[in-house]
Formats: sequence, structure tokens, C-alpha cells
Amino acid sequence: SASKKNCKHQGADIRTYSLAMRSLVQYAACAGMLLLSIYLSSIFASKTSFNKLFNGSVNDKRYDASNTMQSRDAPNKKKVIQVMYGIAGDLNETLHEFEVSLKSLLMASPTGSDFNIHVLTDQAAYDALDDIFERTEIATWSLRNQVTIQTYNLQSRVQEFTDILVSTTRKDMNFSIARHSIANYFGLFAHTVIKPRTGFVLNLDTDVIVLADLEDLWKNIDNSCLFQWSTNGGFVLFNLERGDETWQLLREFDNITSKKDNGHIGDQRLMELINISYPEKVAMLPDEWYVTLSRIRKVGTLKEERPKGVAMMHLNGYQKVKESSFIATPQLHMESEKDGWGLANYYIDISWSWAKYLAESHREEDAFTVKVTHKR
Repeated sequence: SASKKNCKHQGADIRTYSLAMRSLVQYAACAGMLLLSIYLSSIFASKTSFNKLFNGSVNDKRYDASNTMQSRDAPNKKKVIQVMYGIAGDLNETLHEFEVSLKSLLMASPTGSDFNIHVLTDQAAYDALDDIFERTEIATWSLRNQVTIQTYNLQSRVQEFTDILVSTTRKDMNFSIARHSIANYFGLFAHTVIKPRTGFVLNLDTDVIVLADLEDLWKNIDNSCLFQWSTNGGFVLFNLERGDETWQLLREFDNITSKKDNGHIGDQRLMELINISYPEKVAMLPDEWYVTLSRIRKVGTLKEERPKGVAMMHLNGYQKVKESSFIATPQLHMESEKDGWGLANYYIDISWSWAKYLAESHREEDAFTVKVTHKR
């Protein structure tokens, strides 16, 4: 009988324990469901709810504010690619080059970034832009990302820039040389003009055609350098945050000499001196972004020199001719270069209306009208 009592007690204890465990499991399950519900509610309340669930957390590279490709929910977080031109005077040849170059730039506008184009000018060039912007109707273009064209009339600062150049080089500035002007140095002064003073700006000569998406170039930027180039002043990435340091280094040179018989100290010569004396502060561009006529024409055809392709073309071999490089350059019309330098003719010949149609064909549902900031 005693053993039966013990068995009954043990059975009761087991049942009590089982009930207690079942209650504990049910409580834990309820608590878990409650916590999961709170967690899911917080996720779905955010703008990136589904992205968080299916594409990874907000710490994923795709959601980094500095990353090129950004959600259209946050356009203000897109990377901004910046390009600049320096133009002085109202010479027809220079303005023709600018039009062709700008056309190519807009047709190859970045696919994943907003795009700022800065045009730094003196008074004569500034006035000449009125006709170009009106005739080309750039302000009516509608593209996949925001493109802004900002002009700057720097006539009031021309003497200031000239004085800085004279005091730094200890040489008189000879602006009487064909196709040479204060505008050639605007890239070195860009950090005092373009705001905000962050990141890099690509300085282009007017005789440059851009073929590829600038996103590729921006992926190859060396953020530690003062500037990045290919030893040619017509296609240079300037670090806006370190522009003052560039001038500080130039002032340390005791005697800045010219490589030319005319004694001229060009912008390219100033950058060469820094490149030679402080190579650790300068970076080089990838080959596909280093395509200059003055160098390659001495080697062979463009296809022989760049068999994998090119991202840009710099027709810098005929600047002493008082005619647009896009007209005067013989390589554009040579049979041996029809599939090389001759491809530049596509951008030279295509009308602005056709260029607009092609550029707009790549836009998405949410398109942006090109902003042109130019006070008349």
C-alpha cells in the first residue's frame, strides 16, 4: 500500500511538472511572438522595409550614403560627380570645341550619380554662353539623374589669379601664345570657386570628348592625392579639399623654369613640378582615361595603342591652328583612323536634337530636367 501511495504521489508530481512545463513553453512562445511582432512592425515602418528583409541590413554597401548606386527614395544621398571647364574669350574655335565636348558629356552622363558641370569663364566667354544655351535648348533635356550646369563669371578675379601666378612663378604670364589664356589655370583655382569644397572635380579642356560613363573614372580615384592625371593638363582630377596645399608646394620652389624656348610657364608645367618633386602626392589615371592625340599619334593608330577600348579622346595636337580641333585634326578624316580617332565625328556631327533624344531614351520613370544656372 505504501508503494502504491508513492506511485500516486510520483504520478501527480509528473503531471504537475508536465503542466508547468507546458505553461512555460506557451508563455515563452507568446513572448517570442510579441517580440517578433514588435521587430517586424519597426522594420515595415521604415522606408527600406522590404530591402532590409530581402537584400540585407542597412549596413550593407548598397545602402552606404557614399556609394554610387542609391535608392531613388533618397536622391539627396547620391554621389555627385563634378566636371569643370575653363573658358576665356569668345573665339569661335573655342566655343565650337566646348559645344562638342559638352554634348558628349551629356550623352555619357553618369548612370548612378547626380552630375554637376561647372563652367568657369571671363566676361567675354560668359556672354557667349547665352547663345549656346539658348540655341541648344539644354535646359529642356530630361535625364535619369539630376544634371546641373553652373556658370561662373570670374572676370573680377582674373587680375587676382594673374598676380598669384606671377608671385609664385616669379615670371610674367605670357597670354599672347595661341590658344593660351588665364582659363588654362582655372583648374588650379577651382577650390576657391566651387562650393562645397569637397571631393574631386574633373577639369576638361574644350577639345576633349567623353565616351564612357564617368562612374568608372570615379571608382578609380585615389583619395589620398592632390590631383590625378596622365601628365597632361587637359584632363585632370583635382582634389578640392587640398587645393591650398598644391599652391603651398608651388611656392616652395626657388626657381620655376619653363621647358619651352618661349619661357612660358603653363598649368601643365606647374603640375609636372609637383609630380616630379612629390610623386607620393600625385596619382595616375587608368590607360583608358589617358588618350591624348599628341602622344598616341607618335606611336601608331589609336586601335593599336588602345586595343581594349577608350573612355575619352583628347585632340590636343593642333592648338596652334586658329580653328577648332574638331575640324583641323587630320586624324579625324584618315582612312586608317576611321574606327579610332574618327569615331569622334559621331559627336561632332550629331545634332543637338538627336543627342537629346538619345540621352533621354535612357531615363527612368522618375526623370530630372537639366538645371542651367546662368545669369544674363
